[in-house]
Amino acid sequence: DELMDIATEVNYHFQDLVMAWCPPGTFHIPGPVKRPLRSMQKATRRYRRDLACLTDLVRCTIVCNDITKAAQVLKVIVAKCSSDDKPQSTKYAAARSGMEDDIILRVHKIKNRFDPEYDDTTTAGYRDIA
Repeated sequence: DELMDIATEVNYHFQDLVMAWCPPGTFHIPGPVKRPLRSMQKATRRYRRDLACLTDLVRCTIVCNDITKAAQVLKVIVAKCSSDDKPQSTKYAAARSGMEDDIILRVHKIKNRFDPEYDDTTTAGYRDIA
């Protein structure tokens, strides 16, 4: 229950932040907080009941009208967030130690379903960047 309460509270801030990152020619679709039952199912089936592995309780969609816009949005997200692929910024480290109140996001993984190597038969032809 506590995890879902936190996700619900964070969701409002997350949606506002991501919407502000959308350049002209794109639009933001807020997503609902993942439901508790679905979260438990995913944690049980994929993560051996480890709730710490759930990374998509709060989510949204940014719709782009072309691949150039999608690349632009992805660059903004990666630039604004800490990631597993780049060193943590001073700002991120300060926020982690409680010295700053900014919202902090972290990119853990990027799935590029536009990659020519991606087998789209597993998604019935659907492609996106997640």
